Amino acid sequence: MNQIANYNKSIHLLLISLEALDIYFFFNKHISTTYIKNNRNITCINEYIYDLFNIYNLLYSQHLHSIILRILNDYCNNINSCKIFKYIYRFEYIYRKTQYNNAKKNYMNKRNIEKIAIENLYIISEIIDQYGVYKLFHYISIIKED
Repeated sequence: MNQIANYNKSIHLLLISLEALDIYFFFNKHISTTYIKNNRNITCINEYIYDLFNIYNLLYSQHLHSIILRILNDYCNNINSCKIFKYIYRFEYIYRKTQYNNAKKNYMNKRNIEKIAIENLYIISEIIDQYGVYKLFHYISIIKED
């Protein structure tokens, strides 16, 4: 059961990153979209596989990949860039919104959330290649519960 919770956490973090990028890319005025629902709980393996399939399909958007690379480039050149600030702000907002009930159990400070947001961008950029599926499963299998 603990392993399913770890999978749930890693999938949830990837979905938060993709949602933050979706908001950034499409210039939505809304702070959140429909990828993540409050108090999401993956208990069934079919739902888990369905979520992985959706993540995989979202990752293969060429335009999304170029946005990720631009944000990572800005992060390397200027950490205080507006693009990075917007992405991290939205990631943090979505994370706190979806983790509200678990806030007492899983408190993460601002620095950790920023680190996870940038790491997820890097992971997503690495997943989009010939061996992307293997990297996705590897990432999901190594996430540990804090």
